[in-house]
Amino acid sequence: MRKLWVIVIAGLLAVMVFAGCTENKPAAKKEKAAAKEAPVGILADVGSVDRILCAHSVIDSATKKKYWVMEELDFSGNVVRSYTSAEQNLQGAQTPTYNANGTYCVFSANLGQGWDLLVSRCEDGSKPNRMTDANDNLEPHFIPSGRSIVLLVIRKKGARDGNIMNFVLERGSAETITATESDQNVVLSTDGKWVTFDRAEKGGRQVYVLRVDGSRLIKLTSGAGDHVQPSFSPDGKWVAYELRMGKNSTIHMVNVDRTGEKELGSGTAPAISPDGNWIAAAPVDVKNGTCVVYPVAGGTSRNLLNGEPNLVSRVKWSPASDKAAALDATGHVVIVSVADGTKLGASRDGNYGDVVFSPATKGEVIINCFGQKLIDKNKIATGQAGAEKTTEMNNGVAAG
Repeated sequence: MRKLWVIVIAGLLAVMVFAGCTENKPAAKKEKAAAKEAPVGILADVGSVDRILCAHSVIDSATKKKYWVMEELDFSGNVVRSYTSAEQNLQGAQTPTYNANGTYCVFSANLGQGWDLLVSRCEDGSKPNRMTDANDNLEPHFIPSGRSIVLLVIRKKGARDGNIMNFVLERGSAETITATESDQNVVLSTDGKWVTFDRAEKGGRQVYVLRVDGSRLIKLTSGAGDHVQPSFSPDGKWVAYELRMGKNSTIHMVNVDRTGEKELGSGTAPAISPDGNWIAAAPVDVKNGTCVVYPVAGGTSRNLLNGEPNLVSRVKWSPASDKAAALDATGHVVIVSVADGTKLGASRDGNYGDVVFSPATKGEVIINCFGQKLIDKNKIATGQAGAEKTTEMNNGVAAG
């Protein structure tokens, strides 16, 4: 058993405690339903600065050695803060994720013995704390409540496939979701109840969706080729994925009831916008191609960015779907207006890796420590407090 670091937010920020870490311990097959928690009294404002979190490789000027840092950029490409430094000498950093209100970030980093999860507070850029220290722990995704992190755990050194687990922060232990050790490219649904992923099978990889509690497994694809890199629609009703056939890759979408299969066009690593209107795809030819966006409702695709440079990485969307970010061939982060394809900003340096937008919304929302929206201050100011109602989806995967 390992004790997890206790992290306390100062001032008005809520307290989250990560306690008692037992690395990757399988849970019993049947899990009791979690007790319903009352609203937490201490409230926390969302940060007032919109940010983009990225992994960044740097050459130390004194030692000439390469190390990795996790940095936040603003929409002009300026570095807001770094969570890691040369002294920590990370050999890699990747797949960052924020909790629901952007007060914490978690990412994977190679500390010499494998890929561990590191967690840091976002309001002060404090030194990150290690959450795990065995196996390779990759692709973390916060459940919307902030109480657990779904991730991919790889036990065999050098392998790319592993099994999906749910790291429960209150208990500090990880529950097994899949046990095949042949899964990768894990993506969580918006409501946190389902995961989609691709699995190695005879004849090629196939896409699945699975309830996080392990109670229902649906195979979405079949046939020749590798069906990979799935992405959930915001309402949980359909999935986009990449089909690799030899040197060619095309973007497809399919409903979770396995109907409505449709090919959109060439591309890799599809990313669905939070409003569900667009699917962005990285180019198959990274030397001559560029990222494109496909309208979900049908119509002509277009380049994500009008003009130079070519964008070659997986696209990440802002929460409002009005901006997108991707990397050019030299690793510069480019921020784009989706409406007209104009460049809003770019990082001054290259060599960046994974990119993710912060969920911060310019201080408009008050949130408790489990990331639940309580009060919209703009509506209080206009006398419309309480007008917004949260409704449960009753169709598709999102309904559970």
